[in-house]
Order: sequence, then structure tokens, then C-alpha cells
Amino acid sequence: MKKNKLRTKQQRKTDNRTAKAEPPSLSWWKRASQPDVVVIGVGVIVATIVAAVLINRHATEELHSTHRPSIAFTRSPVMLDPLICNSAKHSVGNLSLRIYFRNVGNKDAINVLPLPDIAIVDGNQFEKRVKNFTGFCSGMASSIPKEGSPGYLIAPDGAERSLDFHFGQGFQSDLSPAKVEALLWLCATYEDEYPTHHYTCMLYRLMLAGGIREFWCSGQSINGTFDPYPFASCTN
Repeated sequence: MKKNKLRTKQQRKTDNRTAKAEPPSLSWWKRASQPDVVVIGVGVIVATIVAAVLINRHATEELHSTHRPSIAFTRSPVMLDPLICNSAKHSVGNLSLRIYFRNVGNKDAINVLPLPDIAIVDGNQFEKRVKNFTGFCSGMASSIPKEGSPGYLIAPDGAERSLDFHFGQGFQSDLSPAKVEALLWLCATYEDEYPTHHYTCMLYRLMLAGGIREFWCSGQSINGTFDPYPFASCTN
């Protein structure tokens, strides 16, 4: 009789423990609510969001790099009117140029603005000016005209365009009385549809008849051709 009562009490205790056991779903929630599990869960969510953002950014950059305009100078500038410089008066100018370019990309080039500039340098200044070309290219990023600036719309049809420029008589304070050379910086700034700003720049060196590069700035007319300077170009 006592054994039966004892067995009954033990059975009740077992039943009570079974009745108090949490359902599987509730037990899982309590485990997941522990700090370490919560931190791991949040970390996975953040990592997923960051990965999605990076993938989207990469896809956007890839799209912009493969679907964009690209302005290229197709041949050297042609001198239409001679250069006149006078070291006694520190004057340079009267030069007319025709430049040639085309859009070799696959999208419209918007607000295309060619920007030529000429400098007369002596032997001491020449290497310095050439080395400064890299800095000049870097500075183009900050000198690009603002969105909406007037310029040309160049379609990606591969057709060559030409544009004429005239330099009036200007003042150059460091014009040397010694023999000098002429350097021509030629840049084109433009935008794409997004709009992202771009530029293309090249450096040219004036060659006179007979392969002569140096001349005197004594007020005479200087005629010649502009040759691309080796490895002096930049684009973005």
C-alpha cells in the first residue's frame, strides 16, 4: 500500500515537471533573446545591408564608366594666323587656331567647352612648365564649369568637329629676351547625363620650319605646327 502511494507521488512530480516544460517555440525565443544571440542577429542584418549598398554602388559605377561620353582630340591644332610676341613689350598673341575633336564614347557629351592656352617659355622655364602639366590636369577638376554652363552638345556619332580660336594680344610678365619656345595647353571640359564632370587635356609644342623649336620674341610673325608632347595628356 505504501509502495503504491510512493509511486503515485513520484508519478505526480513527473507529470508536474512535464506540464511545466515550455513549448519548443517559446524555449527557442528565450534562447534567441540572450544578448549574444541578439548581437549576432543584428550583425548579420547590418552586414547584409552594407553588402547590398556596396553591390548597388559598384553596379552604378560600372554603368557610369561603360555608358559615358569621351571627348578626344583627333589631330594637332592648326595655326591659321601666326603668333606674334615681343619681349620688349611683354606682349604675346594674335594667334588663331583650329582644333579638331570628336566624341568617341557611347553617350552625349553635354556642355563641351574647349579651352586652349598658350605660354612662351625659355630654356630655364621649359622643363618646369612641362612638369607642371600633371598639376594643371589635376586643377582642371576644380575649374570645370558648373552644371548648365553654355557649351556644345556632341553626339556619340564619331564625327569629327572643328572649332576656331583667336588669341588677342596679351601680356606676359615673364617673357624672356632670350630664345624661347611656345607650349599649347588644350583642354575640353564636358558633362554626361548624370551629370558627372569630365575633362580631356593635351600638351603641344610648337615646331617651326626646318625642325627649329626656339625663336626670338622680337615682334616678328612666328609660323609652325603644333606637335603633341610625349606622355603629356590626361583625362577623367
